[in-house]
Amino acid sequence: MGIKKWRAKLFALLIGIVVVFLLLATRYIYTYDIEIPPKILPNKYKAHLQNIAIHLSKVVELTWRTPAAQIEGRNALKLTQIALAEFDIEISPKKINKTTTGPRENSKGKRLVVCPEKYLGTNVDYPWFEKGRVLTNCTNAPPFPSVLSILLNGFDYSDQSEIVVVLREIYATYPRLTVHLAVAEKVVIPDEVKLDVHQHILGENPASNDVWNGLVEKATTDYVLVGRRIERFQWYALLERMVRVVSELGVDAVGGSLRTPDGHWSMGCHQTRLRNYTLTYRDGYHISTKSCVYCDYIPSPFVSRTSTLRTVKFKMASPDTVFHDYFLRLKEHRKLVMSCPDAMFYVLANNKSASSLHKQWIPMIQKYAINHVNLADGRHLLFSCDEAKTPFSWAGGKIVPVCAVESLLKGILDAMNICKKIGLFCHLDGGTTLGAMKFNGILPWERDADLSYVTSKNVTFWEHRDEFTKLGYKLSLKYPEKCRKFDRNNERCGHYNLVIPHWRIELWGATPRLMTDFLRENRIESTKLLIGGRWMNAPTNPALNSRNRYGYELWKHAEHWITLGYSTSWVPYHGGTYQKCPKPGSHVCLDQQFPPDGNIAFIYQ
Repeated sequence: MGIKKWRAKLFALLIGIVVVFLLLATRYIYTYDIEIPPKILPNKYKAHLQNIAIHLSKVVELTWRTPAAQIEGRNALKLTQIALAEFDIEISPKKINKTTTGPRENSKGKRLVVCPEKYLGTNVDYPWFEKGRVLTNCTNAPPFPSVLSILLNGFDYSDQSEIVVVLREIYATYPRLTVHLAVAEKVVIPDEVKLDVHQHILGENPASNDVWNGLVEKATTDYVLVGRRIERFQWYALLERMVRVVSELGVDAVGGSLRTPDGHWSMGCHQTRLRNYTLTYRDGYHISTKSCVYCDYIPSPFVSRTSTLRTVKFKMASPDTVFHDYFLRLKEHRKLVMSCPDAMFYVLANNKSASSLHKQWIPMIQKYAINHVNLADGRHLLFSCDEAKTPFSWAGGKIVPVCAVESLLKGILDAMNICKKIGLFCHLDGGTTLGAMKFNGILPWERDADLSYVTSKNVTFWEHRDEFTKLGYKLSLKYPEKCRKFDRNNERCGHYNLVIPHWRIELWGATPRLMTDFLRENRIESTKLLIGGRWMNAPTNPALNSRNRYGYELWKHAEHWITLGYSTSWVPYHGGTYQKCPKPGSHVCLDQQFPPDGNIAFIYQ
């Protein structure tokens, strides 16, 4: 008995060492939104692991309160969750929760959802390798037609003949399955297709969410195949395998690979990131198990528990966004989604251009406060602040909307173009220089923009204010045009406010500096910074200029001086922290979405 206790303690100690090692390794981890299915661990060891988890969660809580370790702490917690999920234990910063899943073992005699498959070996069915696994004949699983039914949306098809082709092929592959079909009018099904098809007549142009929710309600099986955009139905669908994965791994949706009419194949697994008013899809996976990969979004038909679909429900009316919204909400509720690419679906092509998708996406981008959508196939959707109804404020701890940033970038570009047109040398200044150096754009917490111009006795902004009026901007003179001493070597000559939608651009005039004279006299190009896709004039040594202007830790981030409550912008900045976000959990939170140092997370959405 003593030996057994000693072994248990040693095992728990070893597990603790492994988890601590993973925590130390988090500094090398960049992507961390990964979840894996729980595995079985004998109950006698769970108490030891729970104690380890509790202590580790307390450590993470402590580091969470330290600004310098904030992002590191979040990575550490996530990696700890991944490690402990292997043993059916989930932790959060405040509590320990037991994970609940479906059946996970195919023990002989145990009640199963579908019969297990048998692998016949590597050399079976050479050279096609399509028959290497077979479904076994078991007595501890119900008949498959009582397990799964198929849902088809007839509004995906241009005419009834396409629907009949799919029904005919379902009958050839799974003749006893029930199909629920939503259509505008009754489809004439040939007599030889003796499939159990329940047609639900919905009239013309119903909302997509109503179609799918209605089909789910009609289903009487515990599992359904959501047959979205199926072009042809072949045995490659491997529906038993997909149901087995849902039931045994405890995931909430399982899709497969896609094959379009032109023969293009994809694995059917996308990762999503909703951050900084941008929703991005990337084709690929982080982790796999049982020859299936974990995803955030699956573009294929998929198998799910009927109860999950009735709980989460479809909410978007457009067929172009109904599933995007559904899978985003699954991710928000920490539901697991997979693709098993060996299960392949022949699907209809989706060749809509970004411009044709634009209107269909507006309800969704308004719901999630999105300005940009980057689809996995390279299509990009851009929305203005008015289209997205994006709330615009300068609250501390929040990112300025991307659409508003674009408005400011346009204003800066217009001002620089007018400078060139009227013969004034203008360049980026202040925080605008800092944003261009750090992000090739605008500081995500910006509140205004700064430009400086070299004054001339013969040319002033005020004489050309009509150039700004034509663009819908308003130019006002803040300080007199008459020059005044600023320091021993320089004079300020005019300070203007340029008012554009949502923003103010300050234009600071000054007499030429020696370096500016040298550059112009010797026909040497001025230093330029990339901002908003265009190279613009900047201080000769922009980093030195900014380091001396702002004081300490130039490359760490600090929010705008007004947001921080300073009375002037001339106080030294101390970067490395953000204010607490007023909307915790939102994709617009600086403190929860971005590290207070570094630019990679901002540039690559």
